[in-house]
Amino acid sequence: MVAMLLMACKNTENATNENPTVTTTTPDSDSICRFQVSFISIGSGPDRQAKKTFNTFIADFNQLNMLSNTHKVVNWGREGEQDYCFSFLGINPEVQEKFISESKLLFANNALVKCFVNAPYLHTPKD
Repeated sequence: MVAMLLMACKNTENATNENPTVTTTTPDSDSICRFQVSFISIGSGPDRQAKKTFNTFIADFNQLNMLSNTHKVVNWGREGEQDYCFSFLGINPEVQEKFISESKLLFANNALVKCFVNAPYLHTPKD
């Protein structure tokens, strides 16, 4: 009986290794967000001051760089949690990197704000 189980596992392993499925995604894929900032909650709501700071940062960055950098806001959770999703369509890659790095610096010590680069959407946007 044990020998049959071992043989079955070995056969499944061989079948899996012979026909691997490789899936790749790119930053401009519909399922990938170029840059996400997620305002999370650990029982007491998201950091509302951090959201306010980030909204001001976005407006100032856009004005300084003469951009109309728009983003999707995905609402989720019960306490006002949100993800800001940026696609950066038509924006120079160097400017994108500058925006991302400066955004990360804003929240470097904030446990209630998470930043993700070229990652699948954390929560499904409702277009």
